[in-house]
Amino acid sequence: MNYKKDLLEAYLLRQIGDNHLVNEINQSQYVSRNMEIRLDKYVKDFIADNRKPRWIVVPGLRGVGKTTLIGQIYTKLYSQFVQHKKDSEQFNIIYISLDIINNFKANLSDVIEVYEQILGCELYKAKQPIFMFIDEVQTDRNWSQFLKTVYDRTPQLFMICTGSSATYLQMDANTAGRRACIERLYPLSFTEYQTIAHKLYPVKDLKNQIIQSLYYCQSAREVYQALQKLEPQIARSWSQYDENNIEPYILSDIMPFALKYDNKFEFQKELLNTLEKIIVNDLMTDTRFNFRYESIINIKRLLLIIADNTETPSLATLSDALGVSRPLIASMLDALVKAELLIKIPAYGSSLYNIKAPARYQFMSSSSRSVLRSPVGKSATLASKQGDLLEDVATLHYYKEFVITSKGFLTYPYIKKRQPNCDFILQVNNHHQVALEFGWGVKNIDQVKQTMQNIRCDYGLVFSKTPLRLHEADNIVSIPLKYFFLI
Repeated sequence: MNYKKDLLEAYLLRQIGDNHLVNEINQSQYVSRNMEIRLDKYVKDFIADNRKPRWIVVPGLRGVGKTTLIGQIYTKLYSQFVQHKKDSEQFNIIYISLDIINNFKANLSDVIEVYEQILGCELYKAKQPIFMFIDEVQTDRNWSQFLKTVYDRTPQLFMICTGSSATYLQMDANTAGRRACIERLYPLSFTEYQTIAHKLYPVKDLKNQIIQSLYYCQSAREVYQALQKLEPQIARSWSQYDENNIEPYILSDIMPFALKYDNKFEFQKELLNTLEKIIVNDLMTDTRFNFRYESIINIKRLLLIIADNTETPSLATLSDALGVSRPLIASMLDALVKAELLIKIPAYGSSLYNIKAPARYQFMSSSSRSVLRSPVGKSATLASKQGDLLEDVATLHYYKEFVITSKGFLTYPYIKKRQPNCDFILQVNNHHQVALEFGWGVKNIDQVKQTMQNIRCDYGLVFSKTPLRLHEADNIVSIPLKYFFLI
């Protein structure tokens, strides 16, 4: 008797058909996110005419909802192509968590071998399409090479793989001969949060119209006029939203799993546990970084320092504070960026200047900064740390919309450090530059104005509680922060 294979067979049989994932999705009645709609289209295109891509990799920060996402796709497939179909007409669908498989001391090769025994044939001989959903795929270090082979010999196979660590996923997907399509999943935007938490849907195409108005105009006057035209739609959006939801969104609910907790103390504990898993399970097991065991505490301390400082200290300062070498600090920061806990923002200027000037690091999720700054159980208000959390949310927006999509580049002004400068410089389409400033209260234009005297910008934008206003002489627009939260 092969005990490992018996465990695998029992597990896989539970994962076929009406399993715990289907039950959880049906009971919770999750609302679809934008990513779920996109993945659903890939599935439909494959069913209709075997259209590619048929191998999707979804990397993302732990807790952003990857398991829920594939559970929604799985549940739709099950209800449409398994539940009420004759055996000969049913699709083959299966959900596999490699976190659990790893507990059996097994790997993907073992899984496929046992699954083929359950099917009664090798995968490539299956008469019906096979839909395979693999969660925490990075647990198997050879996942991409193995799945590449399975993919190549099984044209009727459609796969969605998710994983918690971009350190494995982004690099290994490339080794799969560019067969896999990468669809990153991020923390929630404010409008996604409203949809999931309150079933309030955004005004159709308003996000894109606001983005075009903010970042693709030629002057501040053009931005102002474009936003004036959108004011009725913006007002209609906010007539259904509650501004009081902004604070819980930034402090916790930017991460979808926070919505499961009525008690925010429990959410904070779970988020700290999630951060622990990223460090211990993802970073420490990545042999390319080759961290020693004592690096665990140093990475934690590094995160605490970044969370507690508006400006990221220099490598020299961090090295002195932690008592480790600058190269090791740089390696830790690189690992945290690749794990998508942090987003790196270089200083504005030439490549040579960027080497000398320190980079800024913002948190991918503002809730991570929030929980690291506050003792668990104590409510942290925006009043005590408003600017940094808002900049985290802004950074996530520009990272998703411009940096990752190669539509733009985000930097920060590092010029005469003691002078007040704006928060960011957004370069759009390699030439168009916009100076950006964010604030919770009423904000003047002085910092953007100062930056624009040193850096050529097409115009400047200041997001705050100030009403929509054109400062034409300075080529700057003051914009209500509420407008930003609609994108």
